[in-house]
Amino acid sequence: MSQFVTDYYALLPDDPDSAYGLTGPTLQGVSSRGNYKSFWKRFDEVVLGPVSATDGSLVATAQVTFVEDDEEQVEQHQFTLVEGPDGTLLMDRDIPL
Repeated sequence: MSQFVTDYYALLPDDPDSAYGLTGPTLQGVSSRGNYKSFWKRFDEVVLGPVSATDGSLVATAQVTFVEDDEEQVEQHQFTLVEGPDGTLLMDRDIPL
């Protein structure tokens, strides 16, 4: 769980196309691939803090720092994962708290 979130955020903001491929139906339902890529491309850097998750849970939290035009915005996020058809984890929700 924690490793998936870390690996997912390691793709951002530089490779949003690959990251979108790791998103679940809820996230894909609210954001097309093009909108998703446009959102992430505006950031110079995205830094994920330590991920906190309970064993066996598909919900985690972490601090996310977005850097845009040399300005930092720090948010606490909650991530909800789902299992994809092949059993791999997918980022289904990523919301600020």
